[in-house]
Amino acid sequence: MSGVRISQIFTSPVKSGKLLSRQSHVLTASGFVHDRHWVVVDNESGKMMTQRQSPFMAMIEASLNPLSGETDSIYLPGAGRVMPSLFGVEKEFDIHGKTATGLVSDDNTNQKMSTFMNKDVSLVAVDPINKREQDPVYAGARQDIHFQDGFAVLVVNQSSVDKFNERSGLKTTASTFRPNIVLDGLPAFAEDRIRRVQFHHTGVSLEFVKPCTRCSMPDVDQETGQLDQSRQVTKALQEFRRGRDDQGRPITLFGMNAIVRFHPEVLGLEQMSSAEIKVEQSVAYDQVEEQHPWTSNCKLQAHPFPVPTRRPFTP
Repeated sequence: MSGVRISQIFTSPVKSGKLLSRQSHVLTASGFVHDRHWVVVDNESGKMMTQRQSPFMAMIEASLNPLSGETDSIYLPGAGRVMPSLFGVEKEFDIHGKTATGLVSDDNTNQKMSTFMNKDVSLVAVDPINKREQDPVYAGARQDIHFQDGFAVLVVNQSSVDKFNERSGLKTTASTFRPNIVLDGLPAFAEDRIRRVQFHHTGVSLEFVKPCTRCSMPDVDQETGQLDQSRQVTKALQEFRRGRDDQGRPITLFGMNAIVRFHPEVLGLEQMSSAEIKVEQSVAYDQVEEQHPWTSNCKLQAHPFPVPTRRPFTP
C-alpha cells in the first residue's frame, strides 16, 4: 500500500550498546551487517550482559568503517577507546538460557571493558563457524543470526509509538524500543495484523513472526544510560500491551520480530544473499483482516487487535 516508508534504520554493533542511526545499511538473512556482532560476557557467571543488569551499557559507542560497515573502534566512557581484534579463542556463554559460542577479543580490549563494566568481562564476537540459529518453528529452514535475542530484525511502527505516548503521557521515541527498522505511514498497531512487508526494488521482504516481548530496557534512557526507577514505560505498556506467555507468565509486547526473505526473481537474479536497505524506501505490506497469521503464544488484553496462539511455520 502506498505512503508507507522506512523512516529510520538502527544498528547496535555491541549488544546493548548505543544505537547507531544509518541512512542505509546492508541486510542479510542474519540481520543487518555487524548488528549485535559483539556481546559482553560476565566471566564469572558465563552469561551475557545487557542493559537489563547494567543500564549504562547504552553508553558503549561503536564507530563503523564507512565502506565495510564493520567495527573500527569502541568508545567506553571513563575507560577510553579500544580497537578490538580477535585471538581466535572460542568462548561458550549463555544467552537467555541457551549456549552460544563466540570469539574472544584481545586482552587490552577486555581489560578496558572490564574497567568500564566494573567486573571481569570479555568482549566476544560472532563466530562465523559456530553460528546461532533462529527458532526453526518460525524460520522454517535454518537461518543463522548474530547475537540478537532471537530474530534477525526488530521492527517498530512510528504511529504505535505516537499512540503509546498519547495514551501514556510519556515522551518516548522509537529508539526507546531499540528497533532495527522504523516504519512510518501505518495506522497505530497495524503491525499486529501484518503478515509481511516488502521493500520496493530490493528483492527483500520481512515476515512478521512474533510480537516482541519487552523487558526492562525501554525504561532505560538511551541517551544517558540511566534507568527510570519508577518504570514508567513498563507500567504504561502493562496498561494496554499486556499478555501472558505459554506458561501463563505476564508479559508486555511492543514491536514485531521479523525474519528476512530474499526474492531474487524480482530483480531478475537467480540468487541473492544481501541487499542495501535505505531510509525513505517505500514499503508494501500484506494485511490480515482478522488476526495476525503467525504466533505469539499470548493474547493481548485491553487492545483493539487480537493476536492468535502459536502456529508453526508453513512454506
